[in-house]
Amino acid sequence: MVEQPERQDPLPEPMLADTSAEGATPEPATPAISEPAPIAMAGEAEPPAPIGDDDPTPIGVDLTGTLAVLTDAIRRHPDAPSNYVVRGEFYLGRGEILAAAADFRRALQLAESGAARAAWGYVYTALADRARDGLRRCRE
Repeated sequence: MVEQPERQDPLPEPMLADTSAEGATPEPATPAISEPAPIAMAGEAEPPAPIGDDDPTPIGVDLTGTLAVLTDAIRRHPDAPSNYVVRGEFYLGRGEILAAAADFRRALQLAESGAARAAWGYVYTALADRARDGLRRCRE
């Protein structure tokens, strides 16, 4: 058995990683006094801009793969109403009303039948409510 030497130095202050230069010495962290800054998404240089009323897509956010991910989730779990609700909301946000309405209708069918037979029926009821709300917004 290898013995570990006893640690004699005090624990260092928390350090912030410096990503600007390789090998640079990180500076000690300072406690945040003001409001927290928005957090950037992985791979982004800065946080996305807030969603505006006229464009549902935040500036700098690439949604090209989102539809593929949502559609794949439906392909893998075709009886999960949550997948249809989320994809319907995605379509609605992009102005694709007919596609959104179709997904909301399917979600409503699945959620209503799930609420009747599932032990966690209130989850299905909440999804049915979200699907109904989505259909209402499609008609506006």
